[in-house]
Amino acid sequence: MADGIKQALKVAVSLGCFAAVFYMINMEELLAQLRKVAVMDLLPAAGLLLFGHVANGWRFHFTINRLGRRLTAAEAIKTSFVALWFNQILPTGSGGDVVRGFMLAERCGVLRSVYAILADRVLGLSWMLLMVTIFLPLVFYQRLGHSTTVFVTVLFGLAFFATLLPVLIRKNLCRLFSLSILYRICRYVMLFGHMARLILQPATLHKFIWLLCLSFFPYVFAVAVIGNAFGLGLSLHVYIALAPILFIAMNFPVSVGGWGVRELTSIYVFSHVGMSEEVAIIISMLYGLGLIVTSVPGNLVWLKQKTA
Repeated sequence: MADGIKQALKVAVSLGCFAAVFYMINMEELLAQLRKVAVMDLLPAAGLLLFGHVANGWRFHFTINRLGRRLTAAEAIKTSFVALWFNQILPTGSGGDVVRGFMLAERCGVLRSVYAILADRVLGLSWMLLMVTIFLPLVFYQRLGHSTTVFVTVLFGLAFFATLLPVLIRKNLCRLFSLSILYRICRYVMLFGHMARLILQPATLHKFIWLLCLSFFPYVFAVAVIGNAFGLGLSLHVYIALAPILFIAMNFPVSVGGWGVRELTSIYVFSHVGMSEEVAIIISMLYGLGLIVTSVPGNLVWLKQKTA
């Protein structure tokens, strides 16, 4: 019953966001902008998304192997595609990670699989926050003024350090709390910190950063390709600063696959660089549709496994 209510609320959030979006835009202008886009102009974006999916699987392969579980790169990539597919079609937003956990449980163990998925997710989020922190001042300094730019940059910077704080804390803080929800939260945080330290070993840190780049920039470049299909001419650093904000917003488990929330966020962030609401929502929706189309191999992998 409670799960049903949660899913209904997520559907309501997506529908509410879309209602707000369509209230803000001009439908005639939306259709006029949409007619400017040629399918062939979007093919490079699809190729970049596919490359990003493969790189995500490669990164997960590195992550779970650093945690002491042997998994081939091909298996990791397949499970990443399956996770991506279910994240697109399930209203939970993290359903794909649950499916991937079940797929890996027998091979890698339940706890190790869960920890690897969690560590991979959080470290990926940390990287996106870092990119926003670095590139946001380059985009917003002249548009928002010094004080606002500093405030927003510091906000994202603090969020970045917050995600890495468990890595820096080596003392067992669980004993500071009684057997309560705080104790359990602290226990999970400490476990994540331990796992993250195993992944971020100095000897292999450069390799993980390289994998983060390979699994991050293709998605940013895909957004840039879609944007350039409208002849916007925005610099690449604008997309590097703003696209991760869309990625972060769509990963919040408050809507169906990020739909609605991503579009509303797109209108807000891209309005600061002179983009119209209509173009912003088209870019966001085309990106979302691109994710669905390029995640179809995950469905094929899943069906093949179920019929095997």
